[in-house]
Amino acid sequence: MFRELKSARCTPSVTVLCILKNEIFFLPAFLDHYRKLGVEQFVFLDDRSDDGTREFLIAQPDCAVVGSDLTFAELVDGKKAHYWWRTALPQTYCNGRWSLLVDADELLELPPGFEDINPFVDYLDSRGRTAVGAVMVDFYPEKARELRNHSAPRSKEELLARYPYFDDCDYGGWVDGQNEFRGRQNGVRQRLVREHQIPLYGRRRSSPLPRMKAALRGLFGIQKTKPFCALSKVPLIRWDDGWRYEGPHKANRPPDPGIQLPLLHFKFTSSLLQKVDFAIASEAYDQQSSEYRSYRDLLDVMIKSDASFLCDLSHKYSGKQDFLPNRILRFDVGDRVPASARDMACHNQ
Repeated sequence: MFRELKSARCTPSVTVLCILKNEIFFLPAFLDHYRKLGVEQFVFLDDRSDDGTREFLIAQPDCAVVGSDLTFAELVDGKKAHYWWRTALPQTYCNGRWSLLVDADELLELPPGFEDINPFVDYLDSRGRTAVGAVMVDFYPEKARELRNHSAPRSKEELLARYPYFDDCDYGGWVDGQNEFRGRQNGVRQRLVREHQIPLYGRRRSSPLPRMKAALRGLFGIQKTKPFCALSKVPLIRWDDGWRYEGPHKANRPPDPGIQLPLLHFKFTSSLLQKVDFAIASEAYDQQSSEYRSYRDLLDVMIKSDASFLCDLSHKYSGKQDFLPNRILRFDVGDRVPASARDMACHNQ
């Protein structure tokens, strides 16, 4: 399934895995962030980038690069290739060790008390933990005009200086002991498509059952909002042969209870403009890239009017402690929590 273009050089306790295409905009900040977290090896599956991504990664001493004879959206046994890649990558490079599977626009935040991922996974091992769930927190600028800034940020700090806001609300969370994420609010993407009255695209279902349920809800005055985007992932897994990914946002087993980490997600950047064009032309994503068709309409409206992203929920990021009050970040693991984490948790109660 893979062709190694540049081999892995070491077998660290945790390896960052990333499937990407044309992500040169994010890569300097992405690598800077995870290197500062103590990551010593990255494995990138490059889906035929033509913007310099592949050449940039091959030049990095801590990056392995692989290609595939398949493209992201090619069907294999009825599923797109990227569904199989998500399991094959950790099976190949991380079996018996920790894998951190993230996209190029996603930066994981560790719990208070941990600034290095290696002591963190050692701590998880000591507690018998095998998987950590995350909430995707979308970051955005103040005004739509800032999406036209095409220069690549060099660090997490530069990304946050340009896109510093997130919706500070209760996103819901992973249900302890169950392979289910129960969402409450869906963050800025859901808010913006509702605010600007953007249609949600998708295939029409042939079954009459959804229409019947909608009619019954209407009869009893029950409102149900169609979720526009998934905001959950299981990015960090201690891999063994029993694991597999069932899609971008879920594995076949539940994450361990008591821990939930923020995944800083930089969706609303100038890179989105290019990605929308590719996604719609290729129909590479779910339901013929229907989500990206809504992004196209949303960006059209917002850029033309230089609309604001801000609302009453908007919060300017100042540090990981911002995620504690609404339990976006949970670290309920018992008495052995590092002292700094206990102090911060008490401060926010």
